[in-house]
Amino acid sequence: MEKLFTVPLKLNEMYLRGNAARNDKRIMLEGGAFLSTDTYFGCFPCEPYKRNVNIKTVTACARISGKGTIRLMLQSQEGDKTVGRENYDTSAPEKISLSSPLKNGCFYIRVDAQERTEIRELWYESAEGKKETDIAIIICTYKREENVLRNLRLLSSTISEDELLKDHMQVFCVDNGGTLSEERNDCAVPKGVDLIRNRNYGGSGGYARGMLEAVSSDRKITHLWLMDDDICFDASILRRAMTFLTHRKNDDVRLAAGMFPFGQPSVQHEASAVFNGYTFRSCCSGLDFRDRKALLKNRAGKYDNAYGGWWSLIIPVSEQLEHPADLDDRSILPMPFFIKLDDVEYGLRLPGPYVVMNGFGVWHEAFGKKANAWSEYYTTRNTLIIQAMYPALPHSILKTMGIRFLKALAYGEPKCMEAALKGAEHYAAGPEAFRKADPEARHREILARYRAPLRQDMNRKKMLQSAFRNLPRAVSRKSLILFIRSVFLLVEARLRPGPDQEGWKIMNTPAFWRDYLGIDKERQSEANGKQEEAGTDLCDHTGI
Repeated sequence: MEKLFTVPLKLNEMYLRGNAARNDKRIMLEGGAFLSTDTYFGCFPCEPYKRNVNIKTVTACARISGKGTIRLMLQSQEGDKTVGRENYDTSAPEKISLSSPLKNGCFYIRVDAQERTEIRELWYESAEGKKETDIAIIICTYKREENVLRNLRLLSSTISEDELLKDHMQVFCVDNGGTLSEERNDCAVPKGVDLIRNRNYGGSGGYARGMLEAVSSDRKITHLWLMDDDICFDASILRRAMTFLTHRKNDDVRLAAGMFPFGQPSVQHEASAVFNGYTFRSCCSGLDFRDRKALLKNRAGKYDNAYGGWWSLIIPVSEQLEHPADLDDRSILPMPFFIKLDDVEYGLRLPGPYVVMNGFGVWHEAFGKKANAWSEYYTTRNTLIIQAMYPALPHSILKTMGIRFLKALAYGEPKCMEAALKGAEHYAAGPEAFRKADPEARHREILARYRAPLRQDMNRKKMLQSAFRNLPRAVSRKSLILFIRSVFLLVEARLRPGPDQEGWKIMNTPAFWRDYLGIDKERQSEANGKQEEAGTDLCDHTGI
């Protein structure tokens, strides 16, 4: 039997419910008290496993001492029922196991103490997985040393202490800011982390570099785990993800992590999303896991144009990456968008089953906390590029720009509209001009020109209500002129003959990215440097 995942022994609504106390990494129950794992990180979500993995039966286990009753419970749409039960009466810690075939709903463990009880461990196990699985965790960072080093240390310690993980999981940190080090200092990455220095070509550039380095390493990588540098996560998700994938039925399955804002740590903001050609709709949004009913609602729907956010997403390695000379447009590498919508475009290009499940989630800064006018440049430009790449999507120019116009009205900030129009202008210049531009220099220019923090409490309803009220303040003569000019440029771009669509599509290939990031030149320079060093050493040894 193999341990699928352990339930963290933490007493809050996301981990454990009940009237217990925690003492030195153990849970203590007095007589008459109870403990229950019908929580986000404590339950076993049966349906994702039934659909996607080769597990028929699951066993719930506890290492426990004292006297009382332990039950394996099933929460479903029909209510809660007991599917396994055993009394315990032991002075020394003892393993209690309760098994059941997978059913519809969620399994959870309930302990009712008759006398003082001590719980040392709670976990779920099953037969060992058979599918070869080697995961490369790729973190892209830019001058967030405190955040990324915290996460790298947690990853390194968790992987090194788990026999399954340490042989099948590797961490790659792509440093776009050049502030991390392999030396022993305050910015040193932990042992076992592959540090890759990269040009600052944004998140998409960092992820692309990490993907290329991971698949060219000595390991046979089967999955890539894209992870933001500033998330917080529970270490239990590492083994949970690994064992899920070793039991997978379908090699194309993707695991999309739920995202919980720091300010509302029990309320899920998103777990996968849908793009309609213009805007986005979050799935499983607003589920509050303080209410146990949310456990049965947290699942991926069957939607067209679905994608998973790259704050934490596990994707299978494409064969195209293993053969870099292949310029197939189904390459798994992202588009060079710098930031914004690279995850959307990936989901459109490589549609596949996204798995959302309880217990696979992270905490992240709420989207609204980062709202700034300059981001409209990237959202507009990249939306237009995606529409050009996928003409089957809705792609009305007036609707696309009208949405940006309404957003500027809602925020009452002229720079929103000006940034969006600059994005439209750069899209209309075509793929060749895009490739020739220096993305880092352009990013500095956009930040300097359109920086303006936006309100953080703006949902869709509030935006529509404020749009009319802000009309005089949000729209300037300059922005109206730019709007008209941009529409003409976009119409001209759409009518322009030539291979624009293919020009955009070729930008996600390995050949493009190696040239764009200067990887081949970088390696040639390193090789020349080694040759020069070897020549110097030869001179020294021969006395020349």
